[in-house]
Amino acid sequence: PSVYVKISNNYIIYDESANGYFQILFLGNTFNLYKKLNKKLRPARRARNSFEKDVLAKYMDETMYFLVTKKGDFYKIPDKRKKRLQFFSNKKSDIEKYVTKYDLDINDEDILIKLIRYFDSFEDASL
Repeated sequence: PSVYVKISNNYIIYDESANGYFQILFLGNTFNLYKKLNKKLRPARRARNSFEKDVLAKYMDETMYFLVTKKGDFYKIPDKRKKRLQFFSNKKSDIEKYVTKYDLDINDEDILIKLIRYFDSFEDASL
């Protein structure tokens, strides 16, 4: 648990309770933002007729974001925009106003980090 890897400016840790490696994107007072990268194999597919082409098997990147409390509880952040806004339960209206005011694309990783930093600034923020 106390071992981490630093590559350039990226920190990667292993969390035994979550059973995986995570990249640390943000360390806050109440919450941390972790990113987990997975690979999924998309199997090959044969053409069904002469108009289609065969599709080769390939690996697809899958990125998941987790909000981690200081106690070590992991909460997966949803992929869809609407569900991401609902994720911030008690500060949902404040987050929506912030996103609307600055016209933010919360699917962008840098914007998500700013959003988590803003959420962490509330003293009564909880999930």
